[in-house]
Amino acid sequence: MALPVTFGEPRRMSLFAYLALRTHSVESAAQLLQKFRDDHSILEVALHHYRVDCLSTQARRIVQTGLPGPDSLGSFISYGRGAHGLGLIIWERRGREVTFKPNWLTVVTQSLGRIFNYYGLSFELPVCFKLLMAQQLVTNDWDMTGAVLSSISKLEEKGLKVEKLASQIAPDYASKVIRNTLRRLESPRRRFDASSASNRVHFFEKNFRLLRSGQPATAGFRHQLEARLQWLIDLKFIDFDYLCREEKIRLSSAVRNSFRVDNRALDREREDILPEYASFLRNDYENETAGIHSSSTESMVETSISSLRDNYGKLIPADAVIYMTRILALLTLNRRLERNEILEDISRKHRVYRDLRGSGAFVE
Repeated sequence: MALPVTFGEPRRMSLFAYLALRTHSVESAAQLLQKFRDDHSILEVALHHYRVDCLSTQARRIVQTGLPGPDSLGSFISYGRGAHGLGLIIWERRGREVTFKPNWLTVVTQSLGRIFNYYGLSFELPVCFKLLMAQQLVTNDWDMTGAVLSSISKLEEKGLKVEKLASQIAPDYASKVIRNTLRRLESPRRRFDASSASNRVHFFEKNFRLLRSGQPATAGFRHQLEARLQWLIDLKFIDFDYLCREEKIRLSSAVRNSFRVDNRALDREREDILPEYASFLRNDYENETAGIHSSSTESMVETSISSLRDNYGKLIPADAVIYMTRILALLTLNRRLERNEILEDISRKHRVYRDLRGSGAFVE
């Protein structure tokens, strides 16, 4: 699973969360668009008030964008593809019909929404949603998002002006994506479609040649880079206070240490970044995390199972319990729990059933 190579509209992390929070059954894009129409006036006001304390008009212009019109079915479908690429929902097209379906991560998102009283109507994501979205970027888009972060880290000392950021980092970013994708293609453990990866390399090589020759990159290249920059601002990977004050881009303390050494491998950064990011969120949003009273893996397992039981009833997918417990543990214990460690805690009070048909394990 991965995000499309090119896309136009999906610039707001909160709208990916919105789709996961609104997808409760198999629904057509038109049905979900009606829910979006009903909420649109609230979302418009929320976007207008988002980061209003920023003194830079230019910075506010960047962050107060990305809300499709209430009748923009094409843009809404594009957001659906993005949410699918992040693993938050299942997006399917059959002929002219597009449908949205929930998966276990959709249910985890909805359960976290109930715990943190978040229903997708604010562009400021709660800490658990910031962490959830960061986890999905690390899992499904790290070759691209990690390349953006690496390029900013490499070039920020030269003074990355906000109005020229995309053009300033574009050549370095394109070369890093090409390198990352080729490395994965050559890996014997690759877990993605080789044809799609080859198409990605071709696309970025084409744009790299354009940029090296002094020509502008394609619209598809610019859109996906601008979208990822917006995601990094939404998640506080980019220092927004500095952006508002200096109208320049630099990494926030949440990720700066992970990219301090330029020649580090992205795979190593992937492992390091989430605990550091969770620690940053806990310190920066202490009032939100204070409500999580779990102090042990076992108590977090019980919190996860209790919340997920509302949706699943007797049998809950073990993957859902493990994922939700990991999110809570990163916010409270500041460490990444291993799958077997969580399963061991689950087994102390609950039965775990293995589905011999290959559908995974379930917790009773």
